[in-house]
Amino acid sequence: MKTFKFKFETLLDFRKNMEDLLKREFSFAKDELNKKEKELEELMYSYINEIEGMLEKGEITSAEMDACRNYIESLKESVDKKRKTIGLIRAAVQEKQNELLTARKHRKVMDFLKDKEIKGHKMLEGKEEQFFIDEYNSNTFKNRGDL
Repeated sequence: MKTFKFKFETLLDFRKNMEDLLKREFSFAKDELNKKEKELEELMYSYINEIEGMLEKGEITSAEMDACRNYIESLKESVDKKRKTIGLIRAAVQEKQNELLTARKHRKVMDFLKDKEIKGHKMLEGKEEQFFIDEYNSNTFKNRGDL
């Protein structure tokens, strides 16, 4: 009896490797997104604290107000830049997720084909085994008749 050999095993291995690679890339992109979102949160916290600090101070000189306003404006610009960056990273994460889903579908198709071939191989083995048993029984019965 022949051992089972899936004819597309190399393709299945390739697709598994691609899926693993895409999982790592997706994880890296997701980590990057989380990092940038945390940076944005810290920047927003700093921005809010600066505004609250300016309001609590009460009397301030025009020079202090200008410096504070400039700092707050730069913080606001930084927040806007971070939001744009996060938007781009989110799009990249979504793209990686879509690539991963596609790779997973392709691998599952190959797994399905392999399972189908295994079932066919087992069925063929069963038929060959049954044929051997039938031949053995036929020959045994035939030999008993000759005695």
